[in-house]
Amino acid sequence: MSGRPGACENVTVTKSATASGDSTARLVAALRSWGEGFGDWDRDHRYVTDSVIALALFMVSVLFPYKYGVERAENYVFQIALVAPLIWRRRAPSLVFVVIALVALLQWLIADPVLADAALLVALFTLAVHAPARRAVAGAVVLSAGVLMASVRWAPAGDVAKSLLFLNGLVVAALCAGIALRSSLRYVEAQAERTAQLELERDQQALLAAAAERARIAREMHDVVAHNVSIMVTLADGALAAADSHPDRAKEAMADVSATGRLALTDMRRLLGVLRAEEETGRQPQPQLAGLPELVHGVRSTGLAVEFDEDGVPFTLPSGVELTIFRIVQESLTNVLKHADEASSARVTLVYDEPFVDITIRDDGKPTQRGDEGHGLLGMRERATTCGGELSAGPTLEGGWKVAARVRVDA
Repeated sequence: MSGRPGACENVTVTKSATASGDSTARLVAALRSWGEGFGDWDRDHRYVTDSVIALALFMVSVLFPYKYGVERAENYVFQIALVAPLIWRRRAPSLVFVVIALVALLQWLIADPVLADAALLVALFTLAVHAPARRAVAGAVVLSAGVLMASVRWAPAGDVAKSLLFLNGLVVAALCAGIALRSSLRYVEAQAERTAQLELERDQQALLAAAAERARIAREMHDVVAHNVSIMVTLADGALAAADSHPDRAKEAMADVSATGRLALTDMRRLLGVLRAEEETGRQPQPQLAGLPELVHGVRSTGLAVEFDEDGVPFTLPSGVELTIFRIVQESLTNVLKHADEASSARVTLVYDEPFVDITIRDDGKPTQRGDEGHGLLGMRERATTCGGELSAGPTLEGGWKVAARVRVDA
C-alpha cells in the first residue's frame, strides 16, 4: 500500500511535465506564427513601424532627460531633428545616416547631449542591414570619430576613457547586429529562391516528360492508324476489282474494311488529343500482346524469375490498347531490374473482364520509396489515361513493389 501513492505521484508528475511541454510547444508555435505575421505586415507598412520607433525614441528622450536636462529650447529641436529622419531609414539608409550625423555634429557644437542621440546607433544598424558592407564600415568609422568628440567634450560615462569604451562598444554592437541580421535575411532569401528554382525545375521536368511521352504516343498512332488505313485501301481495291465477277467476296472484303475502319477510328479518337504537330520518319511495327511471352523470356534471361498468367476470357482488343498493355508491362519489368532491391521474382497478371483489362506487375524486392515519379511511371500513367483507365504504383504491405493498371477498350 505504501508504494501506491508514490506511483500516483510519479504519474501526476509525468502528466504535468507532458502538459507543460505541450504548453511550451504551443507557445513557441504561436510566437513563431505571430513573428511571421508581423514580418509580412511590416514589409507592407514599414513607414508605420519606423514612425513608431522614431516616436518611441523621442518620448524616451523627453521623459528621461540626460544629466544636462532638456530645459533648453534647442534641445527639443535637436531631439526632433535626430529622430524624425528614422521614418525613412529603410527607404534611404545612407542618406538618413548622413542627415542624422550632420545634426549630431551641429548639436556637438551648440547644444547638449540627449538620449535621442541613440538615433545614430539605429541609423548605423539600418545601414549595416540594407546598405553595402563598405558603407556600413564607413558609417562605423564616422560614428567612432563622433564618439571621440563626444567623450572629450561631455564624458557621458564619467571620464574620457570610460566614455570611449562604453560608446564604442555601442557602435560595435549596432554594427555587428546589423551585419548578423543582414546575413540572416540574405540566407532566408537564398533559401526561398532556391526552393522556387527547384519547384520550377520540377515542373519543367514534368512538362518535358509529358511532352516526350505525347510525342511517342503520336508516333505510335501514326504507325497503327497508317497500318489500318493501308489495309482498308487494299481491301477496298480488291472489293472494287471483284465487285462484278465475285460479289460475295467483295461483300466480305467491304465488311473487313468496315471492321478495320472502326478499329482505326477508335485509335484515332483515343490519341488525337495528344498529337504533336511535327512529323517523324523512321517508323517501325509496334509490339502487341502476342509479343509478351517473348518479352517475359528476355527478362528471364537476366536471372529474374518472371511468371506470366492470364485470367478470364480474352477478347478482341484495339491495337492501341494492346500496345498500351505491352508498354506498361515492359516498363514495369524494366523498373524491377533497375530499382528493386534484391528482387528474385516477379509476376505479371492480365485479367480480362470485358470491356476492361486489369494489368498487375508485382515483385518481391525490398519496398523502398522511390521518390518523385520518373519519366517511365509518368508515361505509363498517361498511357492508361488515354485508354480511359488509371494506374497506381507503390510498395505493398506484404513486401515488394506493385504496379496496377486498368484499361477500357471502349473508352
